[in-house]
Amino acid sequence: MKRLIMKRRLQRQQRHGFTLVEMLVVIGIIVTLAGLVLPAYQAALAHARNTQCVSQLKELGNALFLYESDKKYYPPYARNIALRSGTGTTTVGWIPSLFPYLDKEDEYAQIIAGNTTRWQKEYSFIICPSENPDIGADLDGGGQLLFPMSYAINVGRQDVSSNSPPRDSRRAAISHNHTIDKADRQNTRISDITDGKANTILVSENMDLANFTNVGELMQGIAFDDDPTHGLSGVTSALIQPAAAPTSNLLIGNARPSSYHQNGFGFNVLYADLHVAPFVIDEESAVDSYYIYASQMTPGCNDDGIDWDTTTNCR
Repeated sequence: MKRLIMKRRLQRQQRHGFTLVEMLVVIGIIVTLAGLVLPAYQAALAHARNTQCVSQLKELGNALFLYESDKKYYPPYARNIALRSGTGTTTVGWIPSLFPYLDKEDEYAQIIAGNTTRWQKEYSFIICPSENPDIGADLDGGGQLLFPMSYAINVGRQDVSSNSPPRDSRRAAISHNHTIDKADRQNTRISDITDGKANTILVSENMDLANFTNVGELMQGIAFDDDPTHGLSGVTSALIQPAAAPTSNLLIGNARPSSYHQNGFGFNVLYADLHVAPFVIDEESAVDSYYIYASQMTPGCNDDGIDWDTTTNCR
């Protein structure tokens, strides 16, 4: 017996490595642990990305508040800035208008000094990490995505024409076109928000934006339509990408909120009281969700009823 015990002990000491069964058991344990840990890791990563998007929206909200406090109206989605050299103007969107309120005074100074390409670059603070901007992607209509942004301002409904008075009133939109004659311009003030600041959209995520240097209305803003089954025309620089599933039923063309957030999160929205909250589309009643969205786009329409007044652009 003693010899047998010593023999087995010697055999164990001489054996190196694992048997096939032992290897399979170890691999099975690793796979099981990975299956438990990976979803939690992905969820944590998605939460971190979403948190950054919320933080960026809040930063934009603070800048919008300061701009409105200073100018007494919200920034237009397009405006002409006079150059100090006296040689003319340059047209910019609403983001460069906020530069002085985003600790980017030097960037703004470069623009009005005549260095009009200064703002034509990528800015990380307007790119949500969940938006997958795909730098360099070809754009529908020509060009490439070089200066992406993830956030769009509330422009109400699509303007009829750049050569006619704007379609939106102060009651029906936040941001307007200031490249038209001064007599035809609209200026929405914080005092015009009579429907409730906590229920009025200022800015939203939009994954279908192209270069933020494109100052077209539907490339700078989110919009709404009288009928949720209608699309908005005139978008020529949209990314060739499918809409994210949670927002695909908004049916508003490119100028509608959307995001790449996972798990049906929907899209983040900055409201006029400066809080940020998710807007989730009810897939089973998407039209109702759309009308809620449309009502939150109008700052002073009272949102009572379903018919649109073509004079005031209100429901």
